[in-house]
Amino acid sequence: MTLKDKTETLLEQNPRLRERRYRLYELARYLAEKYHIDRETRIVEEVIKEAADMDRYCRMIQNDREDLQGNDYNTKRATEEKKELELGYEPRYFEDIKQETML
Repeated sequence: MTLKDKTETLLEQNPRLRERRYRLYELARYLAEKYHIDRETRIVEEVIKEAADMDRYCRMIQNDREDLQGNDYNTKRATEEKKELELGYEPRYFEDIKQETML
């Protein structure tokens, strides 16, 4: 079962996961159970939140400071398109819609 399939199953089985305000808690509860983490779910939730926040800050800082960009920084577009294809999306779909509406 792919991660997408598992996520879809979790969304089908757990209505609270569908709500943004409960998402981190429910994901933390699932991951704590899956990986047998003997910690309070709130701690796992905070770890997930902090990791997501730090990831966003990394991207923001690297955007502003070229000296902190990795060797793969300029491959973002190709990497995004490859992942979109893997996930079943059409690459640059929303850009096409924006261009059509601006005409």
